[in-house]
Amino acid sequence: MENNRGEFYSNRVLTGLIGIVLLGMLYIGYTQLLEDPYGLTSTAVVVMWVVSVLLLVFGIGSLIKAIDPRPVVIINSEGLKIRTFVLFEEFVSWEEVKGVNQQRYKSQVVSLYGFARVTTNILRIYRPQKRSIAINLTLLNKRGKQFHETLSYYLNSKEKEVIGK
Repeated sequence: MENNRGEFYSNRVLTGLIGIVLLGMLYIGYTQLLEDPYGLTSTAVVVMWVVSVLLLVFGIGSLIKAIDPRPVVIINSEGLKIRTFVLFEEFVSWEEVKGVNQQRYKSQVVSLYGFARVTTNILRIYRPQKRSIAINLTLLNKRGKQFHETLSYYLNSKEKEVIGK
């Protein structure tokens, strides 16, 4: 069973690109609005500072996630080890897994200036008496079908053990 172990890392290019875009938005917002806030109300200035702090935190967080050498998801015979962010990780044993569901979320923004559509794939792992855990599959390097094949292998092994008891 251990030879089917899988370590899956973040999609470094996409995560790094998101970090660069967020920091670019921070730079533009600061240089164009906050450096000389003439014409902005005090509420708008406060909102822009809050947005700037959020852009800074998420931008640096995305860049850290892009260069982090540790895997985001480890699948082995004991269960799933999921690193949700740099410091937070959770282990889910196969006995805890009640169900798995892949969900797709679509967002669409239309304005006079352009059109954007964003699709996010989430793998949700359900556990009894505990909160579910979500893995963002869009930002995970799944190495083709290997992630789904490894997960299916262990989920099918779990079902066979339950049926055999």
